[in-house]
Amino acid sequence: DECQISGASLYNLELLNATSCTIKNCMIFDGDSGIYMDSSSGGGNNSVRDCFVFNNKTSGIQVADMAKNNVSGNTVWGSQTGIQIAFSDYTEAFFNISCNNSVQNCSNVYPSQTPGGSDDKTSAVAGANLCCDDP
Repeated sequence: DECQISGASLYNLELLNATSCTIKNCMIFDGDSGIYMDSSSGGGNNSVRDCFVFNNKTSGIQVADMAKNNVSGNTVWGSQTGIQIAFSDYTEAFFNISCNNSVQNCSNVYPSQTPGGSDDKTSAVAGANLCCDDP
């Protein structure tokens, strides 16, 4: 809570196989990647809330292959990809703002989406996100 993390050569913040972790009210910036969450053998039920994630080289917030997480209330800008959720069933993405990223603002994060697991295992629950038009 209320951390400032910057300048990492790979991930400013990385959660691997983590369970029930909360990242909130943080500023995460100027790294290769902002926040990266991945699980190849478990983990989930984590949350990233109310953070400012900016000026990272590759991605701002990325959730890959980790189910049942919450990404909400974040503001993401200045990376290649703002918020990316892939192969993460039942991950919730609400009330995020992702704009001014150089390649893509949102990947599998939509203004509204039907709850439940999806065939392609992308984010399963989403709503009220502001994903600006891609460049």
